[in-house]
Amino acid sequence: MAKSIFVSCAENEAHWLKKIHKWNEKGKMGRDVVISHEPEQDFHDYNIIKAHIKEILHDNEVDMIVVLQGDSPHNDDWIQAEVELSSEVPTKLFCMRLPGTEYPKPEGLNHIKEISFNPNTIVRFLYGKEEKPYRRYRPRKEEERQPEGEPSRED
Repeated sequence: MAKSIFVSCAENEAHWLKKIHKWNEKGKMGRDVVISHEPEQDFHDYNIIKAHIKEILHDNEVDMIVVLQGDSPHNDDWIQAEVELSSEVPTKLFCMRLPGTEYPKPEGLNHIKEISFNPNTIVRFLYGKEEKPYRRYRPRKEEERQPEGEPSRED
């Protein structure tokens, strides 16, 4: 089943979004993952912001919201709307710390789990422990291979 992630970030940190798209293209985030992003618009009314984000979340059937946290402040109304909508939709909400940054999280995200910037973290929280997003091929070691003519363990 396809999974959907909505990535929120300050406009001057949108280049990090390209890295997430590359992870997805290379299959590092599982099969059939859709990533959506909406640049912060210059809306000044909280209700308009919330309605706009709600429409995006519903249209994309979002499973997870990831707020990229770097050294740029976010629009607090956007953050607040994402926090409120994550509980209404419902969807998972995480704050992903960008490498080499120390800017504090927006106040609305203080109670939200901060995760590291790598595809394995996204996979772990997107799919949980029970679901397997993909199977990696791992060749068996030589000593684990069954010698010819030997009975298998199942015999």
